[in-house]
Amino acid sequence: MVLPVSVYNALLTLFDMVLLGLQIIYFILEAAYESIIPRKEKELQGEVAVVTGGGHGIGLELVRQLSDLGVKVAVWDINGQTANLAVKEIEKKGGLGLPLTVDVSDRESIRRAVDKTRSELGEVTLLFNNAGIMPCKPFLNHSGAEIQKIFEVNVFSQYWTLMEFLPRMISLNRGHIISMSSMAGITGTPNLVPYCSSKFAVKGLMDALFLELRSTHPDTNVKLTTIHPFVVDTGLAQKPRSRFESIIPITAPDSAAAQVISATRRDYEYAFIPSILCPLTALSKLFPRKAQLALLDFTDCNCDAHE
Repeated sequence: MVLPVSVYNALLTLFDMVLLGLQIIYFILEAAYESIIPRKEKELQGEVAVVTGGGHGIGLELVRQLSDLGVKVAVWDINGQTANLAVKEIEKKGGLGLPLTVDVSDRESIRRAVDKTRSELGEVTLLFNNAGIMPCKPFLNHSGAEIQKIFEVNVFSQYWTLMEFLPRMISLNRGHIISMSSMAGITGTPNLVPYCSSKFAVKGLMDALFLELRSTHPDTNVKLTTIHPFVVDTGLAQKPRSRFESIIPITAPDSAAAQVISATRRDYEYAFIPSILCPLTALSKLFPRKAQLALLDFTDCNCDAHE
């Protein structure tokens, strides 16, 4: 007996739905297992990394810890003095680094730095898009030039570095791109409207690029990781506050860098700092908007305006 086309298609759809349900259950169990027994960390010995904003804060800690793992590090920073100091520090411990004065908001400055990095250290296999600025004041107190600069440093710079490094990584079939977004790229915050907008843009860039690579290069070994920190004690956020710092603490730069590198070595698509923010954020999105606002008021996680 030949089934009618409509019945056949209905049975096929039902089968696909059952298969999808089994896949979802499997991936949930897999994620639960990895939360208890994390993935093994890959070795980074011999890799070549670029760290933007590598002369201070999280960037400087990334430089230190990557060098300790045997990575050759190009330290890009708009402040050439801090970049030089960072490289001198790692060289004293036997590391290899290259200090470069780079304005990441200037595409030509990036191109020159790319050429110099490749000629001195070799092909870049780790790109840490870490540089960022964070003016903290009411939206209407920002000038047009300030808003433009925020996007040039926080967003456009990541486009320019990706355009320089991603094609070669794809052709070599190896590489890892790590982008510093923020919890401000997940939820808005008063006094940080342009900054939040820039970090939402970074999240969108990395989410879409991940899916595009998955579609166009399904077997690629090029990995992407997006990092969403809460507040890291780097001086960017000078007046942060939280009602429950014991649960959602302000993180030290060395701890933040260690968590970034661990997420990189485990090939995570994204990571939150602290990690508790991942389930809390997902749970809060299930609430109606008024409940979300009540939760925000209760936790009092904000950043007061300052110059």
